Amino acid sequence: MLNVNQSYTFWQKENNCNQSLVEVKNKQQELKPAATIPITHQVTQSQLNIETKINKYGLPLRTNLGDEVYLVETPGGTKINLYCAGTLLREKMYIIPQKGMTVAECVQGLKEDNQGLGVFTNKSRTELFIGNQGLMGGGCGASTAKGDHIADRIKRLKTETQFTRAVIAESLGNTKDSRVVKPLCIALQKDKFDLVRINAAIALGKIKDRIAVKALCLALSDSENRVKVEAIKALGEIGDAGSVQPLLEMLKSYDAHIDQSAERALAHIKDPQAFDPLCQALKDGNQRVRKVAATNLGNLKDRRAIEPLCDALKNLKEGDFAAGEAIAVALGKMKEPSMTDQLVMMLQTNHQCVKAIAARTLGRLQYTKAINPLCDALKDDAEIVRRYSASALGEIGDPSAVDSLCQALEGSENALKCAIIISLGQINGPSVVAPLVRLLEDSNNKVRLIVVKNLGNVNDLKTIDPLCQMLKDSDNDVRYHAAASLGGIGKPKAVTSLCQALTDPEWLVRQATAKALGEIGDPSAVEALSRALKDKEDYVRIPVAKALGEIGDPSATYLLKETAFRDSNQFVREAAEDALKAIERKVSH
Repeated sequence: MLNVNQSYTFWQKENNCNQSLVEVKNKQQELKPAATIPITHQVTQSQLNIETKINKYGLPLRTNLGDEVYLVETPGGTKINLYCAGTLLREKMYIIPQKGMTVAECVQGLKEDNQGLGVFTNKSRTELFIGNQGLMGGGCGASTAKGDHIADRIKRLKTETQFTRAVIAESLGNTKDSRVVKPLCIALQKDKFDLVRINAAIALGKIKDRIAVKALCLALSDSENRVKVEAIKALGEIGDAGSVQPLLEMLKSYDAHIDQSAERALAHIKDPQAFDPLCQALKDGNQRVRKVAATNLGNLKDRRAIEPLCDALKNLKEGDFAAGEAIAVALGKMKEPSMTDQLVMMLQTNHQCVKAIAARTLGRLQYTKAINPLCDALKDDAEIVRRYSASALGEIGDPSAVDSLCQALEGSENALKCAIIISLGQINGPSVVAPLVRLLEDSNNKVRLIVVKNLGNVNDLKTIDPLCQMLKDSDNDVRYHAAASLGGIGKPKAVTSLCQALTDPEWLVRQATAKALGEIGDPSAVEALSRALKDKEDYVRIPVAKALGEIGDPSATYLLKETAFRDSNQFVREAAEDALKAIERKVSH
């Protein structure tokens, strides 16, 4: 219902109206008043006689209470986005049965057909008004007394129709006013309509008042899963330690959405008081609970957690690698040298899961004191212990481990072999070149690929010739990464081999080769790159043009100009134009 003794001004804009609220606001100076209606007697929305048509333009409705309702039409003339008090309430509001109807005709027609102004979302219809009950006329929750909008909305949260209550609950979250917390908590617990409870939980998450924690925790037992999910999210936003235990219980749900939401919410809780319930959760019978508890203890970085985390590591069940990995990460964040001895002792147990995670943790701590025990663990009977130990030695990065890693290569399976190769690449230095080069002859494509990638990280010129040879490998991926590694090394010695690779049958290899030649920047590659400007693949010609620009040799100018003018692909033409500008800059300097 519109208020007595107030004026309502309707504005119209007859141009393209498929605009956002911001665009409408920014262009208000361009809008012209369509009608100003002084309300001198009690009047309902359906009694307004406005001859302004909503078809083909936005129609903001303003009151002197400061609320706004923007009806911004989408293409087609029958779907409208509703903005209220500066907030997009819903999209695609079906409001105009026929094009060209006046507001009065539209509202009267809906009333006579026993319809409401409907907002459709998540298979539910949000009813904006029917007859005298209107959100449209005075804005979302307009009050009969100026400046008392919130009190009126709180009152209407109990009395309006169910769809209207849902809209009001959502709008109260935008107020960030503490007065709305209790009414929203009551709505969350007692309202029979699930959309109201959902919106109440969302609103409480926006307000972030700790008073709402109890009600939100109770909502975790709601019959509607969407309510649970929004309550979980809200608890994460508030970040109160009191919600840790209830959220941990939600990890045991069989619903993946609820599980994941609870895990994300717990990650947001940085309250130091969360320490005790998280430590207790390390003993929970559920693996997921133990994993998340360890992860969050690591995020707290409280050194008191070292002892319970080490105890949890000692008591790991066989195959409990998810929780074990989380414990390793958490202990790695502590950076406490005193735990090294405990972890080394765990390498001597008969429990392969404990030994593997202890090795992983020692690697994360990166203490050289652990090198000898880890080298010994490379001889363990369990493959996973050997693999985790190899990875840990790579993380520590000490050259003294190279001989032990090379010995472990002999007769190793591919998974362990790949872990050792990566570790040798991390250690870097001249001592790793020879063992890595020998592995280029391995019959397994994946092994050769990992070697090629890691040779690119080794800062030694002796790697160039072997990588050039790998440009002729039978595997496309190996050739691709050989070219990329040579580009990363950036030495002119590789240019001749790379120029030959510009004719490789695989276009991805030619692309990587062109990029590598650009990174090296040697003028001797200009002739081969100029020929490659005629490559049949657009995605090859683009990096070729860029490479010529990076080299900056003026002899490529003519071909680049021709490419910029004649090439069939826009991106190739643009790359050629950029290359010409780069050459011009280099020449001018």
